[in-house]
Amino acid sequence: MGKQTGIIKFTGKLGPLIGYYSGGEYLVRSAPGRIRQSPSTRLAGLQFGKASALACSMRIALRPLLHILPHKDTINALNKKMLGILRADDLHRHKRFIPRHFSQLCTFSFTPGGSLMRTLPCHPDVSRHFDGSIEVHIPAMRAPGSHPSGTHVLVQAIALWTNGVRSTAASSEAVLLEASQPSEAFTLKIEPNGEGVCCILLEAIACQLVNGKPLLLCDQRHMACEVIAVLPPQRTHETFTAVYPEGDAALRKVGIVEYIPPKRE
Repeated sequence: MGKQTGIIKFTGKLGPLIGYYSGGEYLVRSAPGRIRQSPSTRLAGLQFGKASALACSMRIALRPLLHILPHKDTINALNKKMLGILRADDLHRHKRFIPRHFSQLCTFSFTPGGSLMRTLPCHPDVSRHFDGSIEVHIPAMRAPGSHPSGTHVLVQAIALWTNGVRSTAASSEAVLLEASQPSEAFTLKIEPNGEGVCCILLEAIACQLVNGKPLLLCDQRHMACEVIAVLPPQRTHETFTAVYPEGDAALRKVGIVEYIPPKRE
């Protein structure tokens, strides 16, 4: 490793040298020689690239909806979790994302320093309707946990759909709960916005009400976002019948929602 002392400095590869910027200085090092990979090393690299690509698409879909920025440790943990889901496939030579293995994401936390049970001490219930909409039922609580200087807790439900390649997400309306008062049961509704496996996240953040607007408190111990449920894919089939057996009335179109298991190859 050496320092660049010339007038013109560069980053990236230039002939046998690689320039880069670190610690406020422009440095240079020699480019590595040819790297030979074994078949197992090459296969492991391909699998990690596939897993990290899907994890990246999931983070991009969640980014505009979350109030909490992903931590570096969370990014690495999600990549590792997706790699475990990919390697759980024992049906194909080239690993695939099998829907049933996504259950490993249940209880995954996007906030390593926070706990959902500390901020929102309850056991929510998740249900999905035939039209694809999702409801998260929050039972009554004595009082939600909060920061000592917090006045409210912001609660929001998020649905994340992924088909193994692309990811989409949608959120419910945020609800403010008074930290020092008992809370009645309420329901958060999420409209359908994707297909494939659906991960349900619940976000709860301590905040202060300032001029009628919630001000989030940046205390990791009172910021929680966890996967509370993983729902299998659903598919709608449309069936048509011309007339009743009597021939006097036409049947309406009927939409049937059911789970289609993955094909074995």
